[in-house]
Amino acid sequence: MRHRLKNKRDKNVPPTCLPAGRSIRRGFLTPLKEFSGEKSIIIKSPAKVNLALNVISKREDDYHNLETIMIPVSLCDYLEIQSIEGDKIKILCNNKKLPLNGRNIINKAVRLLWNEMGKKRGVIISLKKNIPISAGLGGGSSNGASTLLALNKLWGINLSLNRLIELGAKLGADVPFFIYGKPALAKGIGEDIYPVKIKRRFWLVIINPGFPVSTAWVYKNLNLALTKKNKNIKKLTSLLKEGRNPDAWSKYLSNDLESVTLQKFPVLSEIKKLFIEAGALNALMAGSGSSVFGVFSSKRAAESAYSALKGKALGDIFLVKNL
Repeated sequence: MRHRLKNKRDKNVPPTCLPAGRSIRRGFLTPLKEFSGEKSIIIKSPAKVNLALNVISKREDDYHNLETIMIPVSLCDYLEIQSIEGDKIKILCNNKKLPLNGRNIINKAVRLLWNEMGKKRGVIISLKKNIPISAGLGGGSSNGASTLLALNKLWGINLSLNRLIELGAKLGADVPFFIYGKPALAKGIGEDIYPVKIKRRFWLVIINPGFPVSTAWVYKNLNLALTKKNKNIKKLTSLLKEGRNPDAWSKYLSNDLESVTLQKFPVLSEIKKLFIEAGALNALMAGSGSSVFGVFSSKRAAESAYSALKGKALGDIFLVKNL
């Protein structure tokens, strides 16, 4: 299967990477002067929310075909990546819950590029983790994508955007979206990316209640017969492209995975209700959960809700905008 960005010309160097400086910068977690390195690069690794997530069908390989509108938001992790001599991968992180061994998606991304280059190169990656783990916000997928993007530039590999998307699809279904790095309609298992140019800034509040949800478990327990048949994804896409404000399009938000996760974790339904009471136009679960977000008519309305909900001890709360 081919994985590609639809209706978009390839670009050898995606614009999201910051140029490598001549001097080595201080790491987020430890001074990089402790290591003998060549050069370094810093890259943002944003979270995402799904404004619509429609599950179309189950495939023979047990994955599911989707149609989903994803947008990057201003809640970000940060990676500082330094190339070093040798063939070691060293990952540092401020979140002790994150495995840093071969299971980590960053480690897998480095090894994919080793295979692509036909040789190994050493790297130290310092990850400042701000995005909650297993929260439906795509933090891991974003980290994997950012690693591919940064090392593609740092090591001078110059892979095309489409080739990076192909590699990213091997890491996870959301990785191709994060490699593209802009609002998009994703189809298939997430590998076919159709740009959705959003002309208007809008504000969200995200609440993560602090417990993880397994994406694999959610899809395993999804009953396709119970998913909504009235799909409004085309209408939502059209309104976003027209630059309409959230009052016009927020009623079209949908997520088929809510039928599984909300039944198992009713507190998420309560959080959705609290968002509406706080002035949200609509509220939706992010991805497979456990995060929930509210969409607001203005920055002021979002700030007001953020202040009101922050004191309710619901979990981690973030005020964000679309990127």
